[in-house]
Amino acid sequence: MSNTVEVKGTIILDLVKQVRVAKEKNWGDYLLPEDMELIDGEILASQWYPDEFFYRLSHAVFKVIGESKMEACFAFGQLLAHKMAEVYKNIMVPGDPATSIERFLTRRQSFFRGDYADVEKNLLEKGKNRVMVRFYVDTKIRGQEVAPVMMQSILGAAHEIAIMNGAGNVRSKMIDKRDSFDLIVEWD
Repeated sequence: MSNTVEVKGTIILDLVKQVRVAKEKNWGDYLLPEDMELIDGEILASQWYPDEFFYRLSHAVFKVIGESKMEACFAFGQLLAHKMAEVYKNIMVPGDPATSIERFLTRRQSFFRGDYADVEKNLLEKGKNRVMVRFYVDTKIRGQEVAPVMMQSILGAAHEIAIMNGAGNVRSKMIDKRDSFDLIVEWD
């Protein structure tokens, strides 16, 4: 089976905006001419786009705008959490960070279609003051360098959702286990 995955424009829009604002930067090292055609065109939140475009775009923004710093991916995830909570209000369960993070992850999955299950699988463990998500990522599809970028962004979103839910002293970390990533968010 040829792992075909499509990504909803909803999660591409902010990445495209970053490229458009910094047109003078050297995007050619990371984006193909057809990527730039998509970026220069109209990106619709409701439209589906090839996952390869999304991964190249994410990697390009990480390299060019984020200067290869994982902190930039984390911050992007924090921004994403606020945007998602604003649009999808049912994500947030007041006083329940763990369920809110779970709902965020479920909503995020809805932005991918096709053979997505072959690309990324996750296992969620919820505790009273803790969430651990193990993502099994096929790096042959995602790319060895792109997978940690995506995971750090998801971690930033989960961290921020806990804060938005009133959790105190929120701590988070990512553990790269070669065939999977553990994203851990804890709070008091």
